[in-house]
Amino acid sequence: MTEQGATASIGPVSRWTDEQTRQLRLLTEAVYPPEETADWPGFELEWSRLEMGVRVVDSAGWLVSYVGVLLRDGLLDGRPVVIGGIGGVKTHPDARGMGLAALGMEKATEWLADEGRADFGLLVCQD
Repeated sequence: MTEQGATASIGPVSRWTDEQTRQLRLLTEAVYPPEETADWPGFELEWSRLEMGVRVVDSAGWLVSYVGVLLRDGLLDGRPVVIGGIGGVKTHPDARGMGLAALGMEKATEWLADEGRADFGLLVCQD
């Protein structure tokens, strides 16, 4: 069951407002506190920048969960394919267990299938 009033929307990260970007930074710090992640092997590696983002906001408009989405061209047996990627999934520790990440993942996979026309999907995540 999702939190009452939570909504998910997807759009280009490049069009986010400063406030939306600030809320993502705050969410990231809550999920991955700098004092805990500083020594993680590979934490500072930069992956491909996520082009689209699913924002799951609570009834007050605060970002409580996020799903990053991107598209990449690839080849399968010499034929072009579109690979849909999902990464950077995070939910605020105080909002876990409410189905918010599932809501964001559903919106992301719908977009990848319908708008992104992805032939394959790839999820990058921790254990």
